[in-house]
Amino acid sequence: MIPNGCLYSPAAILAADPSKMRPSLPVLCSVSALCFLSQARGQTPSSQQAVRAIAIEDGTESPATWNLDIADRRTTRLTSGVQGATGLLHTSSADLGRAGILRFSGVGEYVHATNFPVPTAVETRSAGTFAASFVPFSFFELYAAYSASSNINSNSIPVRIQSIGDGAAGLKFSAHLARGLYSGVEGRAMLFSRSGGEAARTSGWGASPRFLLTYDAREQAPQVPLRFHLNAGFLWDTTRALQPTRAFGAAEQFAYNANNFNRVFGSAGMEIPLPILTPFGEYGITYPLGVPGNRLVDPSGNSIPLTAALPQIVTLGLKVTAIQDLTLIAAIDLRVHSSVAIGIPTPAPFDVFFGASLNVDPWRARTQIVPIVKEVPAAQAGRIAGTVSDAATHAPIAGALILFGPTDLPPVASNAGSGKFLSYELPRGAIKLKVMKTGYEDLEQQVQIESGRTLVLPLEMKLAVRRTHLWVSVASDNRGVAARVSIRGPAIREVATVEGASEALDVEVKPGAYALAVSAPGYLGQTRSIEIGEGAELAVKFDLVPEPKERLVTIVNKKIETVRRIHFTPAKATLLPDSYALLEQVADLILKSDIKRIRIVGHTDNSGTKKRNLKLSVARAASVAAFLEKAGIEKKRIETTGYGDARPVVPNLTARGREINRRVEILILD
Repeated sequence: MIPNGCLYSPAAILAADPSKMRPSLPVLCSVSALCFLSQARGQTPSSQQAVRAIAIEDGTESPATWNLDIADRRTTRLTSGVQGATGLLHTSSADLGRAGILRFSGVGEYVHATNFPVPTAVETRSAGTFAASFVPFSFFELYAAYSASSNINSNSIPVRIQSIGDGAAGLKFSAHLARGLYSGVEGRAMLFSRSGGEAARTSGWGASPRFLLTYDAREQAPQVPLRFHLNAGFLWDTTRALQPTRAFGAAEQFAYNANNFNRVFGSAGMEIPLPILTPFGEYGITYPLGVPGNRLVDPSGNSIPLTAALPQIVTLGLKVTAIQDLTLIAAIDLRVHSSVAIGIPTPAPFDVFFGASLNVDPWRARTQIVPIVKEVPAAQAGRIAGTVSDAATHAPIAGALILFGPTDLPPVASNAGSGKFLSYELPRGAIKLKVMKTGYEDLEQQVQIESGRTLVLPLEMKLAVRRTHLWVSVASDNRGVAARVSIRGPAIREVATVEGASEALDVEVKPGAYALAVSAPGYLGQTRSIEIGEGAELAVKFDLVPEPKERLVTIVNKKIETVRRIHFTPAKATLLPDSYALLEQVADLILKSDIKRIRIVGHTDNSGTKKRNLKLSVARAASVAAFLEKAGIEKKRIETTGYGDARPVVPNLTARGREINRRVEILILD
């Protein structure tokens, strides 16, 4: 941990050459050592001891995590599982980490249980798995695993069963769908070797595709260290044929994990990546397919339901990264109550796992610490000390960078919590002080350094004003149009565009929701609703349509009358293109007449059922409303309804009468 008041803070190191480095743990440890050494000697760091970190990228993929903050993503501890794939012990992760990482793991397994898998039997199992994975790209992983096991059971034939050379290999594709959310697919192939005894006479193999989902809550809430994983897939293998001459007993079935059925499986896992360790938990269930009558037989020959024998396990475990790049793993599988059945290997009551995972990145360099010596005669040197705070709240500001011109000394950073800082020894005379912090306006001040004295300065920084801009352009056929633009919202502005202008008009506004209305002589008016956040810039483009020579719409008795009817596809609510120009004039009339609210009413003739006609009339009114909304009329200004064939204006006795009754009315409410 870096002492308070130390000039060699991470922020100061970054400021020395921020374009070239990220401070790794070895860098910070070296800096801390310099600080403690200076304090132990009774010295305060001076310009003769100033340190700058250069070159060189940090090569640490999985640092020792004991001293990291809870929000630091390096506590993730991405490790290989028991089969080699990145993830928890059994559950794969769709988050593969950084490209270029090699992961090596070794996991041991131990079981000792009495009266398992049958009464009076004593079961002892030990196994080891060695695995390796490689992530050549951030979306792709290759892995392989090799395992050997020894199984002793007083009821098996023979008593000791050894399996040497079982293997697995697979590949995984992953995608980062959204902040914190990853998905992927994985394919795994397995090889089951002959045993060292007589129980299995042949080899077997299998395949397992699976779907993966991972969610990391810290990408949305950095202080919430939670990661969730889901897996679902299918498993096919030939372990049922490892012994072709006879059926396996329950003990042999457990030793070889031999199944008589193909199966689907699912698992869920959760981990809590804390600075010191990562507790994790998993739940997995397997469901055999094709079981006759959904019933099995127990070792005594009794019939039991399939649901009573489903293999289910709960896993509890810990990961600890005390040494850089090396993570230690300990876990235990606990069987959820299930009956022993022939044909499905029943999990042991408990299964202990212990191992380690090593992450290696051979292609990245390490950061170096290079001392910079700047000689300043002590008799001609002075210092600056002070506190950096917010001008409005007076709260201390941590991590502000203080630069000292025209010297070439690296900046210092204000301390976390107190906002205090202490400069290097500075030459006597005029110094230009500059203070920088993201989100604040730069602060500059000219000060005079006196020999042998420390100048104390309170430095107050003002929050930077984040300006919000609309870039408004009005054109027709790609040529600028002289128009008036009315902007209504948190700020009210009236601006004008110039005929033939090729550049957008810059309008500074406050953040919030706005309604923009454009009017120009000889063109149909348009409106637009937008929302803009603080500090954002938004381009708003209007493409005006020339006014037609013939006006097709008028206002008569609180109703918008149209010379032509609005046409739809027969028996549907789809607008026909010949109605577009008509509805554009409707939108223009609403805009220029300052109409606040309208109601669109649909009607049909009496063809078809009343229920169908009512539904069609409502849908046609909604289609007209959608067109007007797209033309810029706000949704809150439009109501829609439909009456089907309930309100004809003429009898539906002739084709002409039915045509008249098929109509859409636009009523003015306000």
